[in-house]
Amino acid sequence: MRIRFQSEGGIAAFPGLNKPIEVHTEQLSADQRAELEGLVNGADVFNQPEVVGSAAPGAADYRVYTVSVQDGARQHTLRVIEPAADPNLRRLIERLRTLARSQRGT
Repeated sequence: MRIRFQSEGGIAAFPGLNKPIEVHTEQLSADQRAELEGLVNGADVFNQPEVVGSAAPGAADYRVYTVSVQDGARQHTLRVIEPAADPNLRRLIERLRTLARSQRGT
């Protein structure tokens, strides 16, 4: 499974910290792979609409997360506007944010 993740916006957003990351689950440890693939499946990513959530009228400084997942022939990209109402989707986003910080060394 290949996952591409990017965040945009938020308070004091720095473009360098918003560069996309890409994760190939086959390169992770067995535990990490199972966790991440479980989060993708739990969030039902392939059945989510292209845009999840909406900003409140007049809202500023909210974040938007773009998640693209490819698993064999299946591929889907969704944009999640913070805050995600679905707890499974929130857990996936949080895990991807942690991976992004780790890859960037921040």
